[in-house]
Amino acid sequence: MKVFSDISLTKYNSFGISAKAKKVFLIEKESDLEALSEYQLGSPLLILGEGTNTLFSRDFEGSIVKMGIKGIAFGENKDGFQEVRVGGGENWHDLVLETLQHGLRGLENLSLIPGSVGAAPIQNIGAYGVEVCDFIESVEGFDLMAQRTKVLSRDECGFEYRTSIFKKDLRDRFLVTHVNFLLEREWTSLNTSYRSLRSYLDEHGIIDPDPVQLSNAVIDIRNSKLPDPKLIGNAGSFFKNPVIEPEEFISLKSRYPDVAGFEQQDGRVKVFAGWLIENLGWKGKKLGNAGVHKDQALVIVNLGNAKGEEVKMLAQKLIDEVHEVYGLELEPEVRII
Repeated sequence: MKVFSDISLTKYNSFGISAKAKKVFLIEKESDLEALSEYQLGSPLLILGEGTNTLFSRDFEGSIVKMGIKGIAFGENKDGFQEVRVGGGENWHDLVLETLQHGLRGLENLSLIPGSVGAAPIQNIGAYGVEVCDFIESVEGFDLMAQRTKVLSRDECGFEYRTSIFKKDLRDRFLVTHVNFLLEREWTSLNTSYRSLRSYLDEHGIIDPDPVQLSNAVIDIRNSKLPDPKLIGNAGSFFKNPVIEPEEFISLKSRYPDVAGFEQQDGRVKVFAGWLIENLGWKGKKLGNAGVHKDQALVIVNLGNAKGEEVKMLAQKLIDEVHEVYGLELEPEVRII
């Protein structure tokens, strides 16, 4: 196991924020878990994937455990479904492309989401009407407190909108080593219900897309809206979309007829946070060295040498204004340290 002391975290977060950590433990194989148990990790403790959903607002005065276990194994074919076991350190988008090459359906709507496979169930990542929990069979990991491995079934993971048991009861104590997926080999229809996705397909004359075509559509849409972290520091969508009761949405729409929302299966409405922020006039504006992206108001960017505290201050200002104007609570999707 590799152990680093007093290390810069700039390359460990997609914001490109300059911060330091006292110790970073890199887990690259399962035997490293035994070596890790010999250390007194202490507190605070942070489990980190690729850092694409983390904002360091200060130096981290504790230990970081970084997951780097790789490997994609295709298992049994069960009644048209394929088992796939994936190391937590694999890149998420690379996994999506690999499953598509194997003719598997399920993850195409989640193409180009930044981050690692191990972080996917923690955040219960989702996009364009699909959440990753729909295709997870179980999650394997190492409980740092109990010092033993565990396997949690899908039901035990407590999946909800952009959260899970790993962000609650098991926060910073459960290191995801592998995720087991169950993907479709035979498919009859794909999820094209999301408005922007449906519009893209219609505009390009794609009536009945296959999984690869749908993935390519998602990639094109995301590339047109979201900045590349390699070029400008960001963590993608900074806020969750507020989910409100239908009566609240009707009231909101009576005041703001152009407000955008997406009805959920339970009847509630997911309001697009990007629209709320853009309607306040924040799109393309900045506060110090942090700003709201010029093409996507849901994305906060590092305009160059921004400190984590500057990004945090801008995020709080957006939260305050959205609450003051619309009466809605914006909750960060990005984890602020």
